[in-house]
Amino acid sequence: MTLVKGIGMMIKSCLFIMLLISLVVPRINGAESLSPLRDNIIPTTLDELWGNYDPRPEPLHVEICREWEQDEVVSRIVRIDIGTFKGGVSKLALFYAFPKGGRKLPGLMHIHGGGQSASYETCYADAKRGYASISINWGGNKLNLGRSKDKYDGLNTDWGDLDATHPQQRQQKNHFVGSLAPDEFTLDAIESPRNCNWFIVLVAARRALTFLEQQPEVDSNRLGVYGHSMGGKLTTNLIAIDKRVKAGVPSCGGSGVISTSLNDIPPGTSPSNESQLLLATISDNAYIPRITCPVLWLSPTNDFHAHINNMAWNWRMVPDDLLRLSIAPHFNHRSGENHTLTQCLFFEEHLKQAFVNPKIPQLIFGRGVLSGAPILTVMPDTSVPVTNVQVYYSSDPHELTRFWRSPPTKSRVLAGLPIVQSQAITNRFLLTQMLRMKRRIVIATWLIHRVQEILPRSPLVLVSCSCQNNKSKRAVLQGPMLLMIV
Repeated sequence: MTLVKGIGMMIKSCLFIMLLISLVVPRINGAESLSPLRDNIIPTTLDELWGNYDPRPEPLHVEICREWEQDEVVSRIVRIDIGTFKGGVSKLALFYAFPKGGRKLPGLMHIHGGGQSASYETCYADAKRGYASISINWGGNKLNLGRSKDKYDGLNTDWGDLDATHPQQRQQKNHFVGSLAPDEFTLDAIESPRNCNWFIVLVAARRALTFLEQQPEVDSNRLGVYGHSMGGKLTTNLIAIDKRVKAGVPSCGGSGVISTSLNDIPPGTSPSNESQLLLATISDNAYIPRITCPVLWLSPTNDFHAHINNMAWNWRMVPDDLLRLSIAPHFNHRSGENHTLTQCLFFEEHLKQAFVNPKIPQLIFGRGVLSGAPILTVMPDTSVPVTNVQVYYSSDPHELTRFWRSPPTKSRVLAGLPIVQSQAITNRFLLTQMLRMKRRIVIATWLIHRVQEILPRSPLVLVSCSCQNNKSKRAVLQGPMLLMIV
Protein backbone atom coordinates (compact mmCIF):
# COMPACT_ATOMS: atom_id res chain seq x y z
CA MET A 1 0.00 0.00 0.00
CA THR A 2 2.84 2.34 0.90
CA LEU A 3 4.52 1.62 -2.45
CA VAL A 4 1.32 2.35 -4.41
CA LYS A 5 0.81 5.56 -2.43
CA GLY A 6 4.39 6.62 -3.14
CA ILE A 7 4.00 5.95 -6.86
CA GLY A 8 0.79 7.99 -6.86
CA MET A 9 2.58 10.93 -5.26
CA MET A 10 5.38 10.69 -7.82
CA ILE A 11 2.83 10.73 -10.67
CA LYS A 12 1.16 13.81 -9.18
CA SER A 13 4.54 15.52 -8.85
CA CYS A 14 5.41 14.75 -12.47
CA LEU A 15 2.05 16.08 -13.67
CA PHE A 16 2.61 19.28 -11.68
CA ILE A 17 6.07 19.76 -13.20
CA MET A 18 4.65 19.18 -16.69
CA LEU A 19 2.01 21.82 -16.02
CA LEU A 20 4.68 24.33 -14.98
CA ILE A 21 6.71 23.58 -18.10
CA SER A 22 3.64 24.12 -20.27
CA LEU A 23 3.18 27.56 -18.72
CA VAL A 24 6.80 28.67 -18.97
CA VAL A 25 7.58 27.21 -22.41
CA PRO A 26 4.55 28.19 -24.47
CA ARG A 27 5.48 26.56 -27.75
CA ILE A 28 6.37 22.93 -28.11
CA ASN A 29 5.78 21.07 -31.37
CA GLY A 30 3.87 23.92 -33.00
CA ALA A 31 1.86 25.02 -29.97
CA GLU A 32 0.75 28.63 -29.63
CA SER A 33 3.43 31.12 -28.59
CA LEU A 34 0.90 32.95 -26.42
CA SER A 35 -1.40 30.70 -24.44
CA PRO A 36 -5.11 30.98 -25.37
CA LEU A 37 -7.36 32.74 -22.89
CA ARG A 38 -8.86 30.51 -20.25
CA ASP A 39 -12.60 30.87 -19.70
CA ASN A 40 -12.45 34.12 -21.70
CA ILE A 41 -10.65 35.87 -18.82
CA ILE A 42 -8.59 38.70 -20.30
CA PRO A 43 -5.46 40.27 -18.75
CA THR A 44 -6.17 43.50 -16.88
CA THR A 45 -2.65 44.41 -15.72
CA LEU A 46 0.78 44.50 -17.31
CA ASP A 47 1.86 41.47 -15.29
CA GLU A 48 -1.14 39.50 -16.49
CA LEU A 49 -0.61 40.67 -20.07
CA TRP A 50 2.95 39.36 -20.27
CA GLY A 51 2.50 36.51 -17.79
CA ASN A 52 5.27 33.93 -18.13
CA TYR A 53 6.12 34.89 -21.71
CA ASP A 54 9.80 34.28 -22.45
CA PRO A 55 11.10 35.40 -25.87
CA ARG A 56 14.09 33.02 -25.75
CA PRO A 57 13.03 29.33 -25.81
CA GLU A 58 11.29 29.14 -29.20
CA PRO A 59 13.54 28.49 -32.22
CA LEU A 60 14.11 31.59 -34.36
CA HIS A 61 14.52 29.61 -37.60
CA VAL A 62 16.86 32.30 -38.96
CA GLU A 63 16.75 32.83 -42.73
CA ILE A 64 19.61 34.82 -44.28
CA CYS A 65 17.94 36.35 -47.34
CA ARG A 66 20.95 38.35 -48.55
CA GLU A 67 24.49 39.10 -47.40
CA TRP A 68 27.09 41.58 -48.67
CA GLU A 69 30.19 43.51 -47.54
CA GLN A 70 31.01 47.19 -47.89
CA ASP A 71 33.85 49.16 -46.30
CA GLU A 72 34.65 46.38 -43.78
CA VAL A 73 31.00 46.14 -42.73
CA VAL A 74 29.11 42.85 -43.12
CA SER A 75 25.42 43.42 -43.86
CA ARG A 76 22.54 40.98 -44.00
CA ILE A 77 18.82 40.88 -44.59
CA VAL A 78 17.47 38.32 -42.15
CA ARG A 79 14.07 36.85 -41.36
CA ILE A 80 13.16 35.23 -38.03
CA ASP A 81 10.14 33.58 -36.47
CA ILE A 82 8.14 35.84 -34.19
CA GLY A 83 6.00 32.92 -33.07
CA THR A 84 2.94 30.82 -33.77
CA PHE A 85 -0.40 32.59 -33.44
CA LYS A 86 -3.80 31.09 -34.26
CA GLY A 87 -2.01 28.14 -35.86
CA GLY A 88 0.10 30.21 -38.27
CA VAL A 89 3.72 31.36 -38.05
CA SER A 90 4.48 35.09 -38.05
CA LYS A 91 7.87 36.17 -39.42
CA LEU A 92 9.89 39.37 -39.00
CA ALA A 93 12.40 40.77 -41.52
CA LEU A 94 15.31 42.89 -40.33
CA PHE A 95 18.62 44.39 -41.36
CA TYR A 96 21.72 43.25 -39.50
CA ALA A 97 25.15 44.90 -39.86
CA PHE A 98 28.42 44.58 -37.93
CA PRO A 99 32.13 45.37 -38.37
CA LYS A 100 33.88 42.54 -40.20
CA GLY A 101 35.75 40.33 -37.76
CA GLY A 102 34.16 42.00 -34.75
CA ARG A 103 33.69 40.06 -31.53
CA LYS A 104 32.03 40.89 -28.22
CA LEU A 105 30.51 44.03 -29.74
CA PRO A 106 27.80 46.08 -28.06
CA GLY A 107 24.47 45.54 -29.81
CA LEU A 108 21.89 48.11 -30.90
CA MET A 109 18.33 47.69 -32.10
CA HIS A 110 16.57 50.39 -34.11
CA ILE A 111 12.76 50.51 -34.21
CA HIS A 112 11.27 52.51 -37.07
CA GLY A 113 8.30 54.86 -36.85
CA GLY A 114 4.79 54.66 -38.24
CA GLY A 115 4.39 54.05 -41.97
CA GLN A 116 8.13 53.53 -42.37
CA SER A 117 10.37 50.51 -42.84
CA ALA A 118 13.58 49.16 -41.38
CA SER A 119 16.60 51.38 -42.03
CA TYR A 120 19.70 49.82 -43.56
CA GLU A 121 21.64 53.10 -43.40
CA THR A 122 21.02 53.29 -39.66
CA CYS A 123 22.49 49.81 -39.17
CA TYR A 124 25.44 50.59 -41.41
CA ALA A 125 26.21 53.82 -39.51
CA ASP A 126 26.04 51.95 -36.19
CA ALA A 127 28.40 49.28 -37.52
CA LYS A 128 30.91 51.93 -38.64
CA ARG A 129 30.88 53.18 -35.03
CA GLY A 130 31.70 49.73 -33.71
CA TYR A 131 28.28 48.24 -32.94
CA ALA A 132 26.41 45.18 -34.15
CA SER A 133 23.08 46.66 -35.17
CA ILE A 134 19.65 45.50 -36.28
CA SER A 135 16.67 47.44 -37.61
CA ILE A 136 13.37 45.55 -37.50
CA ASN A 137 10.75 45.86 -40.23
CA TRP A 138 7.71 45.50 -37.96
CA GLY A 139 5.51 47.67 -40.21
CA GLY A 140 5.75 45.18 -43.05
CA ASN A 141 6.50 47.82 -45.70
CA LYS A 142 8.88 47.29 -48.60
CA LEU A 143 12.53 47.12 -47.61
CA ASN A 144 14.94 49.51 -49.25
CA LEU A 145 18.71 49.89 -49.17
CA GLY A 146 18.79 53.64 -48.59
CA ARG A 147 20.87 55.65 -51.06
CA SER A 148 21.99 52.51 -52.87
CA LYS A 149 20.58 51.93 -56.34
CA ASP A 150 20.32 48.24 -55.52
CA LYS A 151 16.80 46.86 -55.03
CA TYR A 152 15.46 44.13 -52.79
CA ASP A 153 12.28 42.21 -53.60
CA GLY A 154 12.88 39.12 -51.48
CA LEU A 155 11.32 37.73 -48.34
CA ASN A 156 9.82 40.26 -45.97
CA THR A 157 7.83 40.50 -42.75
CA ASP A 158 4.79 38.21 -42.81
CA TRP A 159 2.40 38.51 -39.87
CA GLY A 160 0.58 35.31 -40.87
CA ASP A 161 -2.87 35.17 -39.28
CA LEU A 162 -2.33 38.51 -37.53
CA ASP A 163 -1.93 41.99 -39.00
CA ALA A 164 0.36 44.34 -37.08
CA THR A 165 1.44 46.23 -40.20
CA HIS A 166 1.39 50.02 -40.35
CA PRO A 167 -0.46 51.39 -42.13
CA GLN A 168 -2.62 48.31 -41.78
CA GLN A 169 -2.64 46.16 -44.88
CA ARG A 170 -5.56 43.84 -44.10
CA GLN A 171 -7.36 45.00 -40.96
CA GLN A 172 -10.27 47.38 -41.39
CA LYS A 173 -9.72 48.94 -37.95
CA ASN A 174 -6.53 50.52 -36.71
CA HIS A 175 -5.60 48.34 -33.75
CA PHE A 176 -2.85 50.73 -32.70
CA VAL A 177 -5.51 53.24 -31.67
CA GLY A 178 -8.36 52.62 -29.28
CA SER A 179 -10.19 49.51 -30.37
CA LEU A 180 -9.56 46.21 -28.61
CA ALA A 181 -12.49 44.58 -30.40
CA PRO A 182 -11.77 41.30 -32.21
CA ASP A 183 -11.66 40.73 -35.95
CA GLU A 184 -10.25 38.00 -38.15
CA PHE A 185 -6.68 39.32 -37.73
CA THR A 186 -6.59 39.79 -33.95
CA LEU A 187 -5.22 37.28 -31.45
CA ASP A 188 -8.27 36.89 -29.20
CA ALA A 189 -11.89 36.33 -30.22
CA ILE A 190 -13.19 38.72 -27.56
CA GLU A 191 -12.31 42.30 -26.62
CA SER A 192 -8.83 42.02 -25.15
CA PRO A 193 -5.62 44.07 -24.77
CA ARG A 194 -3.85 41.26 -26.61
CA ASN A 195 -5.72 42.46 -29.71
CA CYS A 196 -3.80 45.74 -29.57
CA ASN A 197 -0.98 45.85 -32.10
CA TRP A 198 1.33 47.68 -29.68
CA PHE A 199 1.49 44.46 -27.69
CA ILE A 200 1.94 42.25 -30.75
CA VAL A 201 4.80 44.38 -32.12
CA LEU A 202 6.49 44.34 -28.71
CA VAL A 203 6.47 40.54 -28.88
CA ALA A 204 8.25 40.82 -32.24
CA ALA A 205 10.77 43.33 -30.84
CA ARG A 206 11.58 41.02 -27.94
CA ARG A 207 12.14 38.14 -30.34
CA ALA A 208 14.46 40.37 -32.41
CA LEU A 209 16.37 41.17 -29.24
CA THR A 210 16.80 37.41 -28.76
CA PHE A 211 18.25 37.20 -32.29
CA LEU A 212 20.66 40.06 -31.55
CA GLU A 213 21.94 38.63 -28.27
CA GLN A 214 22.55 35.22 -29.87
CA GLN A 215 24.86 36.48 -32.63
CA PRO A 216 28.50 35.44 -32.22
CA GLU A 217 29.66 39.03 -32.77
CA VAL A 218 27.54 40.40 -29.90
CA ASP A 219 28.13 40.86 -26.19
CA SER A 220 24.66 40.02 -24.85
CA ASN A 221 25.32 42.06 -21.71
CA ARG A 222 25.61 45.30 -23.70
CA LEU A 223 22.37 45.82 -25.62
CA GLY A 224 20.74 49.17 -26.41
CA VAL A 225 17.50 50.15 -28.13
CA TYR A 226 16.38 53.33 -29.85
CA GLY A 227 13.47 54.38 -32.04
CA HIS A 228 11.55 57.38 -33.33
CA SER A 229 7.85 58.31 -33.14
CA MET A 230 5.91 55.04 -32.90
CA GLY A 231 9.36 53.48 -32.55
CA GLY A 232 9.94 55.83 -29.62
CA LYS A 233 6.89 54.48 -27.82
CA LEU A 234 7.94 50.92 -28.57
CA THR A 235 11.43 51.72 -27.26
CA THR A 236 9.99 53.08 -24.00
CA ASN A 237 7.83 50.00 -23.52
CA LEU A 238 10.57 47.54 -24.48
CA ILE A 239 13.23 48.92 -22.13
CA ALA A 240 10.69 48.77 -19.31
CA ILE A 241 9.57 45.17 -19.85
CA ASP A 242 12.78 43.50 -21.08
CA LYS A 243 15.69 43.74 -18.68
CA ARG A 244 18.21 42.58 -21.27
CA VAL A 245 18.30 46.20 -22.48
CA LYS A 246 21.04 48.20 -20.76
CA ALA A 247 20.40 51.64 -22.34
CA GLY A 248 17.55 53.18 -24.31
CA VAL A 249 16.89 56.33 -26.35
CA PRO A 250 13.21 56.96 -27.16
CA SER A 251 12.70 59.79 -29.65
CA CYS A 252 9.37 61.59 -30.05
CA GLY A 253 7.41 58.76 -28.46
CA GLY A 254 6.72 57.24 -25.07
CA SER A 255 5.50 60.28 -23.16
CA GLY A 256 2.34 58.55 -21.94
CA VAL A 257 -1.02 60.21 -21.51
CA ILE A 258 -2.60 62.47 -18.93
CA SER A 259 -5.93 61.03 -17.94
CA THR A 260 -9.10 63.07 -17.62
CA SER A 261 -9.48 61.45 -14.19
CA LEU A 262 -6.74 63.71 -12.80
CA ASN A 263 -8.08 66.49 -10.63
CA ASP A 264 -5.54 69.07 -11.80
CA ILE A 265 -4.87 68.95 -15.54
CA PRO A 266 -1.70 70.91 -16.41
CA PRO A 267 -2.43 74.09 -18.41
CA GLY A 268 -2.27 73.55 -22.17
CA THR A 269 -2.40 69.78 -21.83
CA SER A 270 -4.57 67.58 -24.03
CA PRO A 271 -6.14 65.03 -21.66
CA SER A 272 -6.85 61.50 -22.81
CA ASN A 273 -10.01 59.49 -22.24
CA GLU A 274 -8.30 56.11 -22.51
CA SER A 275 -10.07 53.35 -20.62
CA GLN A 276 -8.69 51.99 -17.38
CA LEU A 277 -7.94 48.73 -19.21
CA LEU A 278 -5.76 50.51 -21.79
CA LEU A 279 -4.05 52.59 -19.11
CA ALA A 280 -3.18 49.45 -17.15
CA THR A 281 -1.98 47.27 -20.04
CA ILE A 282 -1.05 49.20 -23.21
CA SER A 283 -0.38 52.83 -22.31
CA ASP A 284 3.15 54.07 -21.64
CA ASN A 285 1.84 54.96 -18.18
CA ALA A 286 1.92 51.29 -17.22
CA TYR A 287 5.47 50.75 -18.51
CA ILE A 288 7.36 53.91 -17.47
CA PRO A 289 7.49 53.12 -13.71
CA ARG A 290 9.26 49.83 -14.56
CA ILE A 291 12.25 51.47 -16.29
CA THR A 292 15.50 50.44 -14.58
CA CYS A 293 18.16 51.15 -17.24
CA PRO A 294 19.72 54.49 -18.24
CA VAL A 295 17.50 56.46 -20.65
CA LEU A 296 18.10 59.49 -22.83
CA TRP A 297 14.85 61.33 -23.63
CA LEU A 298 15.48 62.71 -27.14
CA SER A 299 12.44 64.76 -28.11
CA PRO A 300 11.74 68.41 -28.95
CA THR A 301 9.66 70.87 -26.96
CA ASN A 302 6.71 71.15 -29.34
CA ASP A 303 6.30 67.57 -30.50
CA PHE A 304 2.79 66.59 -31.57
CA HIS A 305 3.31 62.90 -30.78
CA ALA A 306 5.17 62.90 -27.48
CA HIS A 307 3.68 65.86 -25.64
CA ILE A 308 6.21 67.45 -23.31
CA ASN A 309 3.61 68.07 -20.58
CA ASN A 310 2.75 64.37 -20.61
CA MET A 311 6.40 63.43 -20.41
CA ALA A 312 7.05 65.76 -17.49
CA TRP A 313 4.12 64.29 -15.58
CA ASN A 314 4.52 60.59 -16.36
CA TRP A 315 8.32 60.38 -16.14
CA ARG A 316 8.58 62.28 -12.86
CA MET A 317 9.14 59.11 -10.82
CA VAL A 318 11.97 57.73 -12.98
CA PRO A 319 15.07 57.95 -10.74
CA ASP A 320 17.28 60.97 -11.36
CA ASP A 321 20.39 58.88 -11.93
CA LEU A 322 18.77 57.02 -14.84
CA LEU A 323 17.33 59.86 -16.92
CA ARG A 324 19.06 62.36 -19.21
CA LEU A 325 17.36 64.89 -21.47
CA SER A 326 18.13 66.22 -24.94
CA ILE A 327 15.27 68.54 -25.83
CA ALA A 328 15.43 70.85 -28.86
CA PRO A 329 13.48 74.08 -28.34
CA HIS A 330 10.96 75.13 -31.04
CA PHE A 331 11.20 71.80 -32.92
CA ASN A 332 8.29 69.47 -33.71
CA HIS A 333 8.88 65.74 -34.23
CA ARG A 334 12.57 66.03 -35.00
CA SER A 335 15.77 67.29 -33.41
CA GLY A 336 18.72 69.31 -34.64
CA GLU A 337 22.16 67.83 -35.24
CA ASN A 338 23.48 68.95 -31.86
CA HIS A 339 20.74 67.02 -30.11
CA THR A 340 20.90 63.96 -32.37
CA LEU A 341 24.60 63.67 -31.51
CA THR A 342 23.72 63.09 -27.86
CA GLN A 343 22.26 59.68 -28.76
CA CYS A 344 25.63 58.52 -30.08
CA LEU A 345 27.44 59.84 -27.00
CA PHE A 346 24.88 58.25 -24.68
CA PHE A 347 25.47 54.77 -26.10
CA GLU A 348 29.23 55.37 -26.16
CA GLU A 349 29.04 56.01 -22.43
CA HIS A 350 26.70 53.23 -21.34
CA LEU A 351 27.55 50.42 -23.79
CA LYS A 352 31.24 51.07 -24.47
CA GLN A 353 32.43 53.14 -21.50
CA ALA A 354 34.29 55.14 -24.17
CA PHE A 355 32.92 58.56 -23.24
CA VAL A 356 31.90 60.36 -20.08
CA ASN A 357 29.03 62.79 -20.49
CA PRO A 358 29.20 65.89 -18.30
CA LYS A 359 27.14 65.94 -15.16
CA ILE A 360 23.81 67.71 -15.13
CA PRO A 361 24.16 71.40 -14.21
CA GLN A 362 22.87 72.55 -10.87
CA LEU A 363 20.02 75.05 -10.79
CA ILE A 364 19.31 77.62 -8.11
CA PHE A 365 16.23 79.85 -8.07
CA GLY A 366 16.40 83.25 -6.41
CA ARG A 367 15.26 86.87 -6.70
CA GLY A 368 16.97 90.09 -7.66
CA VAL A 369 17.91 92.17 -4.61
CA LEU A 370 16.41 95.39 -5.97
CA SER A 371 13.91 94.28 -8.61
CA GLY A 372 12.62 91.20 -6.84
CA ALA A 373 12.46 89.51 -10.25
CA PRO A 374 13.11 85.76 -10.33
CA ILE A 375 16.72 84.83 -11.09
CA LEU A 376 17.88 81.42 -12.28
CA THR A 377 21.50 80.51 -11.57
CA VAL A 378 23.02 77.67 -13.60
CA MET A 379 26.24 75.93 -12.54
CA PRO A 380 27.38 73.61 -15.36
CA ASP A 381 29.88 70.79 -15.07
CA THR A 382 33.22 72.06 -16.35
CA SER A 383 34.92 68.69 -16.71
CA VAL A 384 34.13 69.06 -20.43
CA PRO A 385 34.64 72.51 -21.99
CA VAL A 386 31.33 74.42 -21.94
CA THR A 387 30.72 76.39 -25.12
CA ASN A 388 27.32 77.84 -24.29
CA VAL A 389 24.66 77.95 -21.59
CA GLN A 390 21.19 79.09 -22.50
CA VAL A 391 17.91 79.25 -20.63
CA TYR A 392 14.61 78.86 -22.46
CA TYR A 393 11.31 79.63 -20.82
CA SER A 394 7.71 79.98 -21.83
CA SER A 395 4.47 81.11 -20.26
CA ASP A 396 2.38 80.05 -23.27
CA PRO A 397 -0.18 77.47 -22.19
CA HIS A 398 -0.52 75.18 -25.20
CA GLU A 399 2.27 72.62 -25.46
CA LEU A 400 2.21 72.33 -29.26
CA THR A 401 2.19 76.05 -30.11
CA ARG A 402 4.22 77.19 -27.10
CA PHE A 403 6.83 79.82 -27.97
CA TRP A 404 10.15 79.57 -26.13
CA ARG A 405 11.81 82.80 -25.09
CA SER A 406 15.56 82.97 -24.61
CA PRO A 407 16.65 85.77 -22.25
CA PRO A 408 20.21 87.13 -22.31
CA THR A 409 22.61 85.47 -19.88
CA LYS A 410 25.76 86.76 -18.27
CA SER A 411 28.69 84.81 -16.87
CA ARG A 412 31.05 85.31 -13.99
CA VAL A 413 33.32 83.04 -11.97
CA LEU A 414 32.66 82.11 -8.36
CA ALA A 415 34.71 79.52 -6.45
CA GLY A 416 36.26 78.35 -9.71
CA LEU A 417 32.88 77.59 -11.34
CA PRO A 418 31.29 79.57 -14.15
CA ILE A 419 27.93 80.91 -12.95
CA VAL A 420 25.26 81.89 -15.42
CA GLN A 421 22.47 84.13 -14.22
CA SER A 422 19.31 84.83 -16.15
CA GLN A 423 16.29 86.97 -15.40
CA ALA A 424 13.98 84.20 -16.50
CA ILE A 425 10.59 85.89 -15.97
CA THR A 426 9.66 89.43 -16.95
CA ASN A 427 5.91 89.21 -17.46
CA ARG A 428 4.35 91.51 -14.87
CA PHE A 429 1.04 89.66 -14.74
CA LEU A 430 2.77 86.38 -14.04
CA LEU A 431 5.03 88.01 -11.49
CA THR A 432 2.05 89.57 -9.67
CA GLN A 433 0.32 86.21 -9.51
CA MET A 434 3.47 84.61 -8.19
CA LEU A 435 3.89 87.16 -5.43
CA ARG A 436 0.30 86.77 -4.28
CA MET A 437 -0.17 83.03 -4.51
CA LYS A 438 2.79 81.29 -2.96
CA ARG A 439 1.91 77.67 -2.09
CA ARG A 440 3.25 74.17 -2.42
CA ILE A 441 2.61 72.67 -5.85
CA VAL A 442 3.60 69.57 -7.78
CA ILE A 443 6.49 70.01 -10.18
CA ALA A 444 8.66 67.64 -12.14
CA THR A 445 12.46 67.91 -12.17
CA TRP A 446 15.15 65.37 -12.86
CA LEU A 447 18.75 64.48 -12.28
CA ILE A 448 19.90 66.84 -9.54
CA HIS A 449 17.26 67.18 -6.87
CA ARG A 450 13.53 67.41 -6.37
CA VAL A 451 12.40 70.98 -5.91
CA GLN A 452 9.58 70.86 -3.40
CA GLU A 453 8.39 74.44 -3.20
CA ILE A 454 8.26 77.13 -5.85
CA LEU A 455 5.98 79.99 -6.76
CA PRO A 456 2.90 78.99 -8.79
CA ARG A 457 2.05 80.17 -12.29
CA SER A 458 5.68 79.81 -13.27
CA PRO A 459 6.58 79.00 -16.85
CA LEU A 460 8.16 75.89 -18.25
CA VAL A 461 11.92 76.35 -17.91
CA LEU A 462 14.49 74.54 -20.04
CA VAL A 463 18.23 74.80 -19.46
CA SER A 464 20.53 74.03 -22.38
CA CYS A 465 24.26 73.40 -21.89
CA SER A 466 26.40 72.80 -24.97
CA CYS A 467 29.66 70.97 -24.44
CA GLN A 468 32.63 70.11 -26.63
CA ASN A 469 33.24 66.44 -27.40
CA ASN A 470 36.50 64.88 -28.49
CA LYS A 471 35.66 65.34 -32.18
CA SER A 472 35.10 69.08 -31.79
CA LYS A 473 31.39 68.84 -32.41
CA ARG A 474 28.95 70.48 -30.08
CA ALA A 475 26.53 68.29 -28.18
CA VAL A 476 23.61 69.58 -26.20
CA LEU A 477 22.70 67.96 -22.89
CA GLN A 478 19.95 69.58 -20.90
CA GLY A 479 19.77 70.08 -17.19
CA PRO A 480 16.69 69.58 -15.05
CA MET A 481 13.56 70.60 -16.90
CA LEU A 482 10.92 72.14 -14.66
CA LEU A 483 7.25 71.83 -15.42
CA MET A 484 5.11 73.73 -12.97
CA ILE A 485 1.76 72.01 -12.52
CA VAL A 486 -0.67 74.45 -10.88
